[in-house]
Amino acid sequence: MQDNKAKILLVDDDDFFLEYMHSRLSDEGFDVQIALSVDTALEMLESDDFDLCVTDFKMPVKTGEDLLRSLRVDTKLGLKDLPVIILSWISDQEIKKRLNSYKPSAFLEKMLRPHQIAKIIDNILEQKQPYVAH
Repeated sequence: MQDNKAKILLVDDDDFFLEYMHSRLSDEGFDVQIALSVDTALEMLESDDFDLCVTDFKMPVKTGEDLLRSLRVDTKLGLKDLPVIILSWISDQEIKKRLNSYKPSAFLEKMLRPHQIAKIIDNILEQKQPYVAH
């Protein structure tokens, strides 16, 4: 676990999942903020400093892919190097291939337990290099 409390932005349209992950990742020692949409997440990322973003892939209106693309392409944001983990219930090689051009730090299945996700977050933050998605 990181010595300093890493600030994580968790983005998902599912209230239950957000609250569950917020609680569990907070228990793991992270300072967790939540956003219910990509637009809200972008506003939060512009106005505050985060160490890492964890986002759901599939959301209505704008997706986790849209968020990742905005962070990597919009140079005005200045967040092209922010570590981003994409979570999904779907493990699809085509999606992973498409996302690779935007360099996510990880593409993880939502079925992973929160302590497993916390370990991956720690590894990403400690190494400051992308986690290799399986």
